[in-house]
Amino acid sequence: MRLGAATAKSGAHLVCYCRDCRAFSLHLGREEELLPGGGSEMSQAAPSGLEILEGAEHLACLRLSPKGPLRWYAACCNSPMAITLPSAKLPFSSLVVARAEDREALPPIRAVAYGEQALPGGAAPPKTRGMVGLVWGFFGRMAGAYLSGKSTVSPFFRGGAPIAVPRVLTREERAAATKG
Repeated sequence: MRLGAATAKSGAHLVCYCRDCRAFSLHLGREEELLPGGGSEMSQAAPSGLEILEGAEHLACLRLSPKGPLRWYAACCNSPMAITLPSAKLPFSSLVVARAEDREALPPIRAVAYGEQALPGGAAPPKTRGMVGLVWGFFGRMAGAYLSGKSTVSPFFRGGAPIAVPRVLTREERAAATKG
């Protein structure tokens, strides 16, 4: 998957330490892609600026709970790819950038989310910061998508439905992934 250049410049680069983002990587067996403290590096962008260059047939989707966001991954290698809201009508995507090839196209990290949920050890847990700007950026990108007529354009949805059927983790799977 590739992030379009114009979207990369207008997106939000952050690190999220929430239990759910960590559980996503742990469930997929990708603990090595987490930052110290269990953080996931993400880039929020309008879905209309994304394209999947190859491997779309391997795209799979899971939910940590029945009403949670859609968490997209490459089923061929269990690589976390993105998080979207469950409806194509809400233009939001947060890309997991641990394996991104074009990292230099990303703006500097501007926010740390859920620092209080960081795992203990090593360095002091990061403090949550930059959330106001993150939220304003989210609403700005969403408004831009609606105004441009691209609010439902997304490589993750076709005809308003996810391109892969989301699988909801069982209670046992979720418990195993959230032990950390």
